[in-house]
Amino acid sequence: MIDFDVQAIVAYLATAAGVAGAKWVDRHFDLALTSLTDLVSRKIGIQSVTQLQQNPDSVRSRNQMAEAIAREAATDEQFAHRLTEIQQKLDGLNGRAMIVAFDNSVSTVTLTGNTGMAAGKDINQHINNHVDVPSPDDMSRAPMWTRTLLWVGTVIAVIGWLTMMFSMQSSGHPADGATGFAVFAIGGVIAMFGQLGAQTSTPRRRR
Repeated sequence: MIDFDVQAIVAYLATAAGVAGAKWVDRHFDLALTSLTDLVSRKIGIQSVTQLQQNPDSVRSRNQMAEAIAREAATDEQFAHRLTEIQQKLDGLNGRAMIVAFDNSVSTVTLTGNTGMAAGKDINQHINNHVDVPSPDDMSRAPMWTRTLLWVGTVIAVIGWLTMMFSMQSSGHPADGATGFAVFAIGGVIAMFGQLGAQTSTPRRRR
């Protein structure tokens, strides 16, 4: 049975580059973070760990790391046991509070699926309180240019739709609504690019 919490492990890894070596961090905590980073780097690959630590607020990087750790731990009992030991040491050194204090917005990770890991006794509440992961439908944190395209495209599409309906009702011939339909289609394409840009851009972090 795997006893470590993959969510906590990824949280420690994500902020290790910034927390390690800080003057206010306990030396034992610093060494434990280094041990965790070295362990996962040897097993998963240094490139994956570096990418995570360079982009600690990337949900995609965190999910990929969590899935990789869970996959390796499921087939390597020694790796899983060592992760459990390091996590227990970090937790015992008040590690979760240290991570939250360093950067509240990147202290936890939310997984898109069930990894089969045993949840820590307070991890679910901890995630709900501190995670900074926007909803896929939340456009308030999308780049300004994407929101501008969404607004402009939507307005043009509405104008085109109204024009098409008015033309068709006035003349009684569907063909007379072609111009309005063309405007409607143009607006739809502009809005589509705005939506695509918002979904593929990194959300702005809350201040």
